[in-house]
Amino acid sequence: MSEQLATSYRVLERQVEHLNRELRAARAERQRQRAAREQLADRLEKLVQTLPVGVLVLNAEGRVTEANAIAVALLGEPLEGEEWSDVIARSYQGEDGTGHEVQLKGGRWVNISARPLEGDSGRILVLDDVTETRRLQQALERQHRLSALGEVVARLAHQVRTPLASALLYAEHLGDPALAPEKGLRFAARLHDNLRHIEHMVDDMLAFARGDGPGQGEHFSVGTLLERLRRLVGPAVAEAGVDWAIEIPDRVPALYGNCDILASALANLVANSLQVLHPGESIHTRVRPGDDGWIELEFQDQGPGIDPAIRERIFEPFFTTRARGTGLGLAVVRATVSAFGGDIRLLQEPAGGGATFRIRLPGAGMEQALCSTHVHRSGRTGQGAGGVRTHIQRTETSGVQS
Repeated sequence: MSEQLATSYRVLERQVEHLNRELRAARAERQRQRAAREQLADRLEKLVQTLPVGVLVLNAEGRVTEANAIAVALLGEPLEGEEWSDVIARSYQGEDGTGHEVQLKGGRWVNISARPLEGDSGRILVLDDVTETRRLQQALERQHRLSALGEVVARLAHQVRTPLASALLYAEHLGDPALAPEKGLRFAARLHDNLRHIEHMVDDMLAFARGDGPGQGEHFSVGTLLERLRRLVGPAVAEAGVDWAIEIPDRVPALYGNCDILASALANLVANSLQVLHPGESIHTRVRPGDDGWIELEFQDQGPGIDPAIRERIFEPFFTTRARGTGLGLAVVRATVSAFGGDIRLLQEPAGGGATFRIRLPGAGMEQALCSTHVHRSGRTGQGAGGVRTHIQRTETSGVQS
């Protein structure tokens, strides 16, 4: 029995020693894990403190339990132990301070996002200071507005050039000592009309730049439109010695919008043709009633045409092939026609060359007899097929048509 007891004791000693080793290993592992957790917690705390955003931890009752330095700098002290609703009341403008951008009472803007903690034990709030971002966005928006304003000013300057050239031509004629008195009175009236037109153009283009579309609406005939167009570019056509043929049907739907804005835009088509035409060559303008109340206007010249390599870019703002061109003429035409609900496109060049632009505009919804354009045209007048009256004007460089 003594030997058995001794053997059992030795077995128990070995088991106790084994258990002690396991216990020491478990204790060492727990200590290692605790040290790792403490190290991780310390790293996380340092990371949270060094984040460029504010971080707050709220418990289930909505009380702040932790806050980093950025949160303290944004919201002020005290934070830890405070109710979040009290922090909102003293720091933010608005009823709620989560889920959107809010402004601090000091003027800074912050974006607050919230995430729930596991087990509904609270929330984590992240506060991102977006003051500088908003300032940069506002500066960018201001830059865009200035850029748009610059484009509008450039377009306006381009549009003013045509009536200004007409006004200068009338003024030059008024300075002629041999000018007959009746012609002087007529030229002075036309000069006044062109200056008033420039004034109205400035107002209309500013309204157009603000997005007012084609301006104050009114019904007007195509004849009225072409008459105002003739007043704008008539002196330039006379100076160039170019024929201008106009075909108008007896009846065509009326248009609706601001006639002056549309005439001013169409003047760019004639002005572009005059830059490539020689004396004796012609511009042909045709008006056709289209389907479902649409109206088509075609402007065709006898110039050299448009290079196929640039046909796709001619309507781009500021694109030009001329040394002194602004590249806004056709861009203004397209923008204005689009504002009237229409479209413009360049047709394939005819066999004889030249450029042809076709404009489609929606009619005002009713047909009316085309009013007389009240234009005194020199040259020959003939009757075309299908009731179309053809007017061919040959202007002289020595005078201006009344």
